Amino acid sequence: MTDITQEDYKLGIKRLARLSGKHITLDEFLKECTYHSLQHLEDLNPRPLPTRPAKLLEYDRIKAEGKRVSDKFWEDEGVGEYISQKFKIIQSNFSDVIHLQDLLKNLQSYGDPEYTAKVRQRINEFKDWEQENHNALRRYMR
Repeated sequence: MTDITQEDYKLGIKRLARLSGKHITLDEFLKECTYHSLQHLEDLNPRPLPTRPAKLLEYDRIKAEGKRVSDKFWEDEGVGEYISQKFKIIQSNFSDVIHLQDLLKNLQSYGDPEYTAKVRQRINEFKDWEQENHNALRRYMR
């Protein structure tokens, strides 16, 4: 998800004020928010996973031999940083997909085929990312 800009924040406050003042309905508010989100559609791209450090490749070899690594192995700074970055990227990508699915649902209810197709295409890019990273995600989900 992209970071909120000061301009977006101010616009959101104005929309909330119009909603709370009953100048617009909740449906109108949600529709405005949906179409505003589409301005940032190009910013929603699957982020690549970080490169596995050599230390984890060593872990794969040791594990394949049926051996165990010591607890100190996991204290290595490079291993911890990699796992942290990987977790953040996976969570961020999953969050973006949920946001895109919400946008898609709203656009379908508005009967907007043009933007529906664009959002569906972006969701498919995330699905492609998921397929390309299947093994890494499977390790993450355990």
